[in-house]
Amino acid sequence: MDHIKTGIDVIANRFGLHYFPDSLHYGEKDLKFWLPRIQQLNAGWLVLNAPANRAIPEEFISTIAQAGIKPIVDFNYPLSQSVPWGDMEVLLRAYGRWGVSHALLNQQPNNQAAWNTADWRRADLLQTYTRQFQQFAQLALDCGVKPVYAPLVPGGDYWDLSFLEASLKQLSDESSSFLINNLTFSAYAWDQGKSLDWGAGGSKIWKNVKAYRVPKTSQDQRGFRAHEWYLDVIQSVLGKKLPMLLFQAGVAADPLHTQTNAPQTDTHKQELIYRLLNGENVYDPEIPQRLVSAVSSDVKACSFYLLSATDSSAGTYAWFSENGSAQVPAKTILELRQKNSKSEVKSPADAPHSDSYVFDHGRYILIAQSLRPRMQEILQKMHAYISRYKPLVGFSCEEARKSAYILIIAYQEDFPQKEIEQLQNNGSLVRVIHPDELRTSFTGA
Repeated sequence: MDHIKTGIDVIANRFGLHYFPDSLHYGEKDLKFWLPRIQQLNAGWLVLNAPANRAIPEEFISTIAQAGIKPIVDFNYPLSQSVPWGDMEVLLRAYGRWGVSHALLNQQPNNQAAWNTADWRRADLLQTYTRQFQQFAQLALDCGVKPVYAPLVPGGDYWDLSFLEASLKQLSDESSSFLINNLTFSAYAWDQGKSLDWGAGGSKIWKNVKAYRVPKTSQDQRGFRAHEWYLDVIQSVLGKKLPMLLFQAGVAADPLHTQTNAPQTDTHKQELIYRLLNGENVYDPEIPQRLVSAVSSDVKACSFYLLSATDSSAGTYAWFSENGSAQVPAKTILELRQKNSKSEVKSPADAPHSDSYVFDHGRYILIAQSLRPRMQEILQKMHAYISRYKPLVGFSCEEARKSAYILIIAYQEDFPQKEIEQLQNNGSLVRVIHPDELRTSFTGA
């Protein structure tokens, strides 16, 4: 095996939150106060600011992890300072034991302001940074924590796509396949004041984008879809796509270095991103008849900024006030969750006799024809799910249409969006899963 063993890998909750913007809220009282609110939102990931000179308390991390929430520790270590590797190993080894999922060493290596003047002028800046990350990645893996490549400033003082490409080529030349295969990448989810579909399709669609030269008729990576462009670079250099985490979602630009005192948030966009993460069909507010592009399954988590804050400037982004009162973003998601829970398909015994769809079957697993040779493997991985829900299993859209809940296992090209929409228009609740994401076992609803 060339990958870290992480147990059962299932289609999971991709919605996450950034915790406080400081490292002062990790006490027992903080945990008891904030965990219920995080759970109320059903967050599956939590980004934690991690001081470099001490560990976040074990109780805090282990309780979060045991609650089914994946902790991501962000050291945000200064780029121009030498990393105390001995201390870092002690921290990572403890975090690995306590349940930390991923770790970032630092951020924005393509941003001049993140370096001191002398380091930024070094000809080997990129090579030095890449070796530092390589050392951190190997250390993290040795401690059972997945290393995350730093998020880049879209565009940036060193063009982000060029920086990533050159850094990956060096990593590919100098690193083991074990390290490469266990890397996780990241991107900021800032929308830059543009539509959520700006730059969708990446470099495969917008082929004429060059460093600092973007044709007037073209879109680029400077928006919510930056991750798609990075995935294209990763695919080009490494020959495959690797997992991606999105940070600071729901804001227009860097919340730590805003050019204005006004909060750069859009509650409607936050709601649309949340729905996209849940696999819902979302229509473009600017062109109502057009669907917004889905968020790729390569994106494993998208963390919104910010759970809460004591600082007044950061507080403008807070989902909860200091005293725990839900603010507009939290209220919006809580209302959406309540609405979704009420609209879930009910069992035949509970279903009303009027104004409702009538189905012959409760659940149906619809497997693409192209996956017939893998049928035995798929059924084995679906054993727990099949035992629990007793669904019908087959290859027929017509049979599936008679079911209240349809779980489609297929490659993207196997089922056009139009066919999926037809199933949804029939009243069925439809979920699509890529077959390669059934890595070990599938138990989800």
